[in-house]
Amino acid sequence: RHTHELKILGVIFDHKLSFLPHTTYLRNKIYQHTIALSAFSGIHWGFSPKHFRDLYTRSLERIITYGAPVFFSSTPHSHLMRKLISIQRIPLLKICKAFSTVSNASINILTNILPIEHTLNREIALFHLFQLKQPYTLNGTTYDPSQMQHNMNIWDTHPAHLLFFPFTSGITSPHPIPNTSSHYIYTDGSLLHDTVGSAFVILDAHLQITTYGRYKLPSFTSIYEAELQAIKQGLLCAVTLPRTYSFTLYSDSHSSLQSIANPYNTHPTVHEIKQLIQTLKTTHSIQLIHIRSHTNIYGNDLADHLANTSRHTGTTVTLLPNKQYIRKQIRQHQYKLWNSDWIQHHSTTAVFQWIPSVFTIPEYFPTNYLQTQILTEHGRFPHYFFRFHRTSHSMCPCGQQATTFTHYITTCALTTEFQSQLHALLPEGITSTNKPTIVASPKIMKILENMTAHINSLIPQVE
Repeated sequence: RHTHELKILGVIFDHKLSFLPHTTYLRNKIYQHTIALSAFSGIHWGFSPKHFRDLYTRSLERIITYGAPVFFSSTPHSHLMRKLISIQRIPLLKICKAFSTVSNASINILTNILPIEHTLNREIALFHLFQLKQPYTLNGTTYDPSQMQHNMNIWDTHPAHLLFFPFTSGITSPHPIPNTSSHYIYTDGSLLHDTVGSAFVILDAHLQITTYGRYKLPSFTSIYEAELQAIKQGLLCAVTLPRTYSFTLYSDSHSSLQSIANPYNTHPTVHEIKQLIQTLKTTHSIQLIHIRSHTNIYGNDLADHLANTSRHTGTTVTLLPNKQYIRKQIRQHQYKLWNSDWIQHHSTTAVFQWIPSVFTIPEYFPTNYLQTQILTEHGRFPHYFFRFHRTSHSMCPCGQQATTFTHYITTCALTTEFQSQLHALLPEGITSTNKPTIVASPKIMKILENMTAHINSLIPQVE
């Protein structure tokens, strides 16, 4: 039987490979899910905009971007791109509860959600880097998977040969078994203001320093990786010490010790640590113990001090960035592109006067129903209904012409109470220069919300 469309693994292929039938399928699916979620949210009740946004990023967005390396190519202003933007628009309007006349660019700002084009480009880049392990160029920046940290494939090792080394937890004394080890290894990692360091110190039975190491790590290193590096460097040193030595390794990083005790952990540094412990056990004895940090244990406090100083003066260690860092880099670059497009092409919108940069979007966004009306001026206002030909005039119930939202802040006789509250906080009034500051102030925005709710209650329903 001849057919013009074929669905393979959730992606609809058409005979022209335009993938427009696939976008139609996506639109129907996203619309149905959005309507279903809307049953749990109204204008002033139910899911908050933040909850709705989380549901979008964790489910609906994943539906849209599924199979992106197959069906999407970044061609500006293409029919496929326009269809995908309209698909993203469906849930975004519900998140910020905007009127349907609000522009696509504005609702991305109001919801603090990346335009779908950038999200799709990111998914394609990550697929090439992490699945295909091929270099990929995104917006002029080339990412090379050979210069990234990749997890180990545990299936390359027979299950019977997987390594794991248990540890003792809940120890409060620094030396619970004083006669079994001749030396004690303390390790610690430190991260502060994009400076990262790790250190170890080896003490003898009399708590005298045998040796120590301090290491300065790249700024992208996580505290988890810093703790692992401290353990790794301590073990590398221990391997070189006389065979008569026996060791107890103390660490306040419970997550690191749990990783070492897990036979299925795939982190490459954990794998190296396990290999070192295995080697060390052939010539020395060693046990692992978890201790609590900042409990006045001399060795741990010493390792903590060394780790703090190593952030600036330690031996430089070169590490490869992990997947999380690459994801973060790509996301930051996309935000810069989004910001550039917002400034260049949408500076005339009402929202731009409040949010002149995507980097100034307040933390409390997405906006609610009332906040959206304030920032867009698309709402239950006479001037809005007049602009879109729903009424024949823009007369305010107070009897004056209301051509913009400014009328209610300055001259409307029905909002004098709110005007007084605003004047107490903003003697200079609301101007184009202080709007970005106002939108970041929950206290002032609350007054504007109450004012908007009052205005809405005075405006009759418009068909």
